[in-house]
Amino acid sequence: MADSRPIPTLPAGLKLGARASIAVAGVELSTELRLAGVDSNGAWFLSVPPDVSIPVGQPVTLTVLRGDGVPTCFHAYTRRMRRHEGLPGSLRLEDIAPAGLAPDESTEELVRSALEIPPMRVVVRSAAVRRPVVGEVVRLGAEEVLLRVRKDPGHGSLTLSFDPPEAFLQAKADALQESRPNTNHTYWRLQKVYAVYFAGIDAELVGPAIPTGGDEWLVHARFHNPHAGCAELVRFLEEQSAKAAEQRAARQRAAQTIWQEGLLG
Repeated sequence: MADSRPIPTLPAGLKLGARASIAVAGVELSTELRLAGVDSNGAWFLSVPPDVSIPVGQPVTLTVLRGDGVPTCFHAYTRRMRRHEGLPGSLRLEDIAPAGLAPDESTEELVRSALEIPPMRVVVRSAAVRRPVVGEVVRLGAEEVLLRVRKDPGHGSLTLSFDPPEAFLQAKADALQESRPNTNHTYWRLQKVYAVYFAGIDAELVGPAIPTGGDEWLVHARFHNPHAGCAELVRFLEEQSAKAAEQRAARQRAAQTIWQEGLLG
């Protein structure tokens, strides 16, 4: 008896050969992919250049350019990669869903809800590695953090030490100097205080580290206890973001006013 199931097709506007890109936890891995096919089970296949590494068994965000050039986003899971030396690989994607309808993944939720912050160095210590692992903070919340590090820290518990951004320290120093005008070397004193405050934070890995290529890994960790310093830093960054948005809006209004007055004049 012939199989009567409908043959899966690509969403309207998408064609085989369309350019595509993949991101893991908000970090783009490659923009040199091509949509290569769809099978009877609804899985999609991407053509991957020989020198591009894509992690398998991970939730990803897929962006595909439609025929009219408009990008369309999907959530998916990378299931299998097939390669032949020197030739493009074939990456199988399953559980394809429009970005707005994807299941809630803890790492993806962190990326959506937490702040993108200025460069912030982090040192990660783990029982699984002999030496501390150095990296940077990608996203920050009051109870969790997403890191980009230079080595897989293993599994289980971590100890994190952050270098808070200079803008945060300077704002704290300015506030202290205003309240205590006779205080000297305020910034450098606060730098030492906060270096201790943001050191030795106990955390737990949320799932395995995700390889992103180029000897870098994404690490999602949740603090054992909410950290007051991180919560304070998040509030500061939220205020800075709101001020920046207000300033951009004011500049746009001023430019629009000048333009209109120029036309009327």
